[in-house]
Amino acid sequence: MPEGEQNKKMVTHEMLLKQRIKKEQEKLNKLKKENREKQIQMLMNQCLTGKPLTGLDFNDLEDMGSMINETLKDIVKKIKSRKEEELVEMDQPSVAQPPMHASVTDENFHDTT
Repeated sequence: MPEGEQNKKMVTHEMLLKQRIKKEQEKLNKLKKENREKQIQMLMNQCLTGKPLTGLDFNDLEDMGSMINETLKDIVKKIKSRKEEELVEMDQPSVAQPPMHASVTDENFHDTT
């Protein structure tokens, strides 16, 4: 195999490996983030059950505060959205008509006996 072609294949292989490493690094970072969120969620649950915050470091407290703020923002958004939905429903006129009942009267009842 000519040297130029061999170098080209090596460069292509090197680029492929770099892309795979980058992709795997992104997966790793995503998993680290998910694990951290689960850790903080567990800490929050422990706090809710009465465990004191005394053993936590600054990063734990900071991350917990951030998660609490994000959760509160989500709750406020959901409340606003539901209020808007209720207002829209209240503004729309009711289209349901009361059911019509057929009444039996002498006029429309014919005795065929």
